[in-house]
Amino acid sequence: MRRSSFLFQIVQIIIGVLTFLFGVVLVSDPPYSPASVLTGNVFWASVVYIITGSLSVAAEIKLTSCLVQGSLGMNVVSAIFSAVGIGVLTTDFFLYYNCAGYAYCYKFEARSKAISGVLLVFTVLQFIISICVSAFACKATCSEPMVPVITYTNQAVTSNPQHVVYIQQTPGNTINPVPQNMTNWPSR
Repeated sequence: MRRSSFLFQIVQIIIGVLTFLFGVVLVSDPPYSPASVLTGNVFWASVVYIITGSLSVAAEIKLTSCLVQGSLGMNVVSAIFSAVGIGVLTTDFFLYYNCAGYAYCYKFEARSKAISGVLLVFTVLQFIISICVSAFACKATCSEPMVPVITYTNQAVTSNPQHVVYIQQTPGNTINPVPQNMTNWPSR
């Protein structure tokens, strides 16, 4: 499982870099820009994907609670950005480009929609990976921890075994558990 999760995180970084590069191609292709460029989706989403993947790789290498929780949070943010990106990239297919020349407009529109289609596939893949990594990270950090059972015994030597008190600790009572009936405790 560890190797496949590491591959997921590397794929997140690669998707971020490719999204940025395709965004540069879309920006440099005048005369009109698709909705994904006008909203900045190809740029801010790629930054979020790269940060998410990098933080997840760091959490995989140095397993600390802070890094794992940071990775969980960034994967949730990445899933939200991916969902928004799916909507924005879908609108790219329904935009109408009114150009002066039909041949030029057709080439521009075909190239723009092809790149938007590739970006849509990457964004859906990023959404799925972010949800999966978030689920695994939440399972590791958000589940209820095992509650330790602490046993307090009477330290005084006595022949009466009824002076032994057992207290089971609950999650709400973790700091200083106090016995219910302290009058039965023998004094030293």
